[in-house]
Amino acid sequence: MTLEQRQNIRNPLAHWPKPLAVVLSGGGAYGAVQVGMLQALEEAGIVPDMVVGTSVGALNGALLAADRDTAVERLTGVWNKMDRGVFGGRNRFSLTLSALRNGLRSNNQALSSPHALRSLIDKHLPVE
Repeated sequence: MTLEQRQNIRNPLAHWPKPLAVVLSGGGAYGAVQVGMLQALEEAGIVPDMVVGTSVGALNGALLAADRDTAVERLTGVWNKMDRGVFGGRNRFSLTLSALRNGLRSNNQALSSPHALRSLIDKHLPVE
């Protein structure tokens, strides 16, 4: 939805106290759910004044804050192409193997390698 289209929709929360914040939680796959919520807010004409997020919510929030006009469309594309390897393993066994490989056998500070996530951020977030 373009900014012009968004401005033509009456904000149903216009009478609420300002600032209006969107809070996005962490939790890997919840990031995809958040995109649907952001799309519903956009379609309803609700525009947040600020975005707060943690973990995956911070990633979605950063993209939203960086470019509100195209964020939902871009996030949809990112999540449609998401590789399970971005957030480490898929199950406890693979997480344990990842921990052994990346965290417990060396001086690494993370249990999962951050390289896939770093690449995703560099590719899709338009700010440093």
